[in-house]
Amino acid sequence: MKTTELIDNLAAELRPTLPLTRRLLIASAAGAVVALAVLWIWHGFREDLTQAALTGPFWMKWAFALAMAVVAFGMCTRVARPESGPGWWLAAVMVPPLFAAGMACIEMFGASPVQRPLLVRGHSALECLSFIAALSVPLLLAVLWAFRRFAPTRFRLAGFSGGLLAGSVAAAVYSLHCIETSTVFIATWYGLGMLLPAVLGLLLGPRMLRW
Repeated sequence: MKTTELIDNLAAELRPTLPLTRRLLIASAAGAVVALAVLWIWHGFREDLTQAALTGPFWMKWAFALAMAVVAFGMCTRVARPESGPGWWLAAVMVPPLFAAGMACIEMFGASPVQRPLLVRGHSALECLSFIAALSVPLLLAVLWAFRRFAPTRFRLAGFSGGLLAGSVAAAVYSLHCIETSTVFIATWYGLGMLLPAVLGLLLGPRMLRW
């Protein structure tokens, strides 16, 4: 068989694949839908969601979570390619937490010593942390599944960025239930909630993404 015939035969077996960005979007959307369903069945949305959507704290949670999701998604699209590093996205990941921390410091300094512990722990600190971590599981699995269709070579970094994306979207989903309004609470517990799946992805990356 001639070389050209061999190439033609191999090419005939090829099937079109989804672009990297679109596959990641589909995986994230699918995981978000599952997380929404789990939240609705498990604990439900807050009863005053319509009124809460008109307040600043509600949109602050969404802004924090979605800003993290955007930069995590950008980092995912970079490290999903062979031998590709995160580029400037790794520095961009630090911007939303630093901004949230700055807003939290302003709120903390303006509060009395008696109010400060309540600003930190709120009324649902452990619930927030555990819910965001739990809701991120279907998202993390979906994102890692998408990564296996690519060819990442930096497995830990790919797992970390995928976990951060999962945790960020899960935090946005959880905000539909959360009643906390303190910036200190959001910066602390939402931040930790997004970090946990990122660390889990960092640990699982070499095992699940190796090819």
